[in-house]
Amino acid sequence: MSADLVLSGLTKTFSASPTAALDDLTLAVAAGTCTAVLGPSGSGKSTLLRVIAGLETPDRGTVSIAGRDVASVPAERRGVGMVFQRSLLFPHLSVRDNVAFSDRVAGMPRARARERAERYLDTVRLSGYGSRRVGELSGGQEQRVAIARALAAEPAVLLLDEPFSALDPALRADMHDLLEAVRADLAPTILLVTHDRDEAARVADRIALVEHGRLLHEGTVADAYRRPGSLRAAELMGGRNAVPGEVVGGIHRSALGAVAATGVADGPATLVFRQEDVRVGEGTDAGSLRIAGTVRSRRLVGARSEITVDAGALEVHAEVASVSALRPGDEVALSVPEALAHVVVG
Repeated sequence: MSADLVLSGLTKTFSASPTAALDDLTLAVAAGTCTAVLGPSGSGKSTLLRVIAGLETPDRGTVSIAGRDVASVPAERRGVGMVFQRSLLFPHLSVRDNVAFSDRVAGMPRARARERAERYLDTVRLSGYGSRRVGELSGGQEQRVAIARALAAEPAVLLLDEPFSALDPALRADMHDLLEAVRADLAPTILLVTHDRDEAARVADRIALVEHGRLLHEGTVADAYRRPGSLRAAELMGGRNAVPGEVVGGIHRSALGAVAATGVADGPATLVFRQEDVRVGEGTDAGSLRIAGTVRSRRLVGARSEITVDAGALEVHAEVASVSALRPGDEVALSVPEALAHVVVG
């Protein structure tokens, strides 16, 4: 069912905008894997999905599925399924007949199409819901039906355009579990568009960071967080610490000292590290960068707190447990394992 998806040099400009929605974007998604496309609003994420689906025509570049260039293939024959933020179910059809729709359009007998629909309803954990009307479903159930309908068409590639963003946090978590179950059962190739980095990390194998139609970074989830391709990529992944310096002979030197910068050319560069990786008030070893400073502020971040520390000319952000006694004005010792610090150009 799954297939490789390869995008090469995609460029798309709309007449109403002076800037390209997609700007020479190249990306590969291996068969059976999930890549999350992450970026701010207006970055070109949804346009990318519409080009892949055949709903928009690129100015330049190619879309290949299973090694076949689908540029001249109509949308309905590309083997691509798409689920939007809104479920877009047919209100006059039952849940079962919504899922069976693609098979019926293809000429399959009604009984057989409905039988297959029940299989996909079971996959999305809606067994027994087939006879219900769309108006009887919750928002989360509607999205499950939309996913089942897309899967029933047996697409080579499944495109998800922020399908969970309108759901409350508990329902979103359920949908993430569902997507994991679908992947285990059917192993589709998935490209998921989202603006939520936590969602991307939860459901995807790899993350592609996009801004202004350009690909800033592509790699594993761990690399997106801790080895971003640029300072902007680090910022998009929520990184809060950036220390300017310069690379000379493979060594980055800054106010925090010297750190290896393998593969980075000589010149201005920035040392980045995650606020979650900063150790507060703990013992340090020889492989750590040491920082002393004064707590300037503290704010809640979910179940934890983030402190901002003035360390000479530097501002350092760290996370602490909600029960930590640290308050503004307190002196504090920080350390960052060198293995968790990363040098980027710029």
